[in-house]
Amino acid sequence: MDLKPNTKLFNMSLEIARQVLPFMGKHSIPATPENYMIFYLYFEGSRPLVNETVNDFLHSDESWTEETTNRVFEQLFSPRANLRMMRLNEEIVRQVRDTTRVIIEETKAAAELAHRTSQRMDTSLKEADRMNVDSAISQWFASTLKDVRLINEANRNLGGSLRSKGEDLEAVTATLAKMETMALTDELTQLANRRAWDQRLASEFERYMLNGSPCSLMLVDVDDFKNINDNHGHMVGDQALKEVARLMVNSLRPSDFSARYGGDEFVFLLTRTKLEDAYKLAEQARKVIQSANFTIRGKRRPITASIGISCFHTSDPKADAALERADKAMYLAKSRGKNSICSENDPDLGKI
Repeated sequence: MDLKPNTKLFNMSLEIARQVLPFMGKHSIPATPENYMIFYLYFEGSRPLVNETVNDFLHSDESWTEETTNRVFEQLFSPRANLRMMRLNEEIVRQVRDTTRVIIEETKAAAELAHRTSQRMDTSLKEADRMNVDSAISQWFASTLKDVRLINEANRNLGGSLRSKGEDLEAVTATLAKMETMALTDELTQLANRRAWDQRLASEFERYMLNGSPCSLMLVDVDDFKNINDNHGHMVGDQALKEVARLMVNSLRPSDFSARYGGDEFVFLLTRTKLEDAYKLAEQARKVIQSANFTIRGKRRPITASIGISCFHTSDPKADAALERADKAMYLAKSRGKNSICSENDPDLGKI
């Protein structure tokens, strides 16, 4: 299967990727996935921090240490980096992932070719050793055999080296896949994050517009969460959010998409679900949260949530329109005393 996209950008990034491992080997830099990413960005040339750090290293007598790797890598890919930098990094991650796949295929093919050539040379050498020839021809043949043996040994080394590079690149690809997952996962609750939600919401809305399959949204806000933080501290607040996330996921269906929207708000996409069925699922989730045995310093502390639900309509100009209705419905539930559910069909929604 041909893995190469027919684009100028991809070909350029592929050429960059081919330079990285030889360069790292020349300068005795460990071939870890993190270092591979750093030096790919160095050759790509768009990150001043990377270029400055690597150039300082090249002009010094110091070794590239694990501390150097961690410092540069964490600044580039920390989950706390700003949104614009995270998006740029995700583009680089995808680009390097695609190029490493191509290189893995190439190195595997080259290693197999080297191995087959080595086997053929071994056979030829054994046959040649059995031959009895005289004088000058014998000397010439002996010299040729020596050269062939050297080539054969080099071929074996090449095959081993290429296999090693392939393993290095497979490790890089696995790390990049993990990084992509991290970029779309909320660090605290391990649900999908806001970026993943936006992507999924847009794709489900597009699918709805094509086939009309019903899809509902649920927006959940933890009641009085600020009081939990103010009275018991952020660590307790974090535990409360993790518990609500766990309870919500367990109370819904495996096909439902769950995400932390931000702060104490969670959002859920209920595919192939009409509004009336979404209400039943929301009520089920509300009861589960209300009855949870959440304790603070040994004392039970009830947690409740207000929930707003909506669904896609063909008249919606964009997916966010349904989310806005769910948000208004959630605030209506709050205004009615919390720990309740409101739908976009509620007659009082226009007052919000």
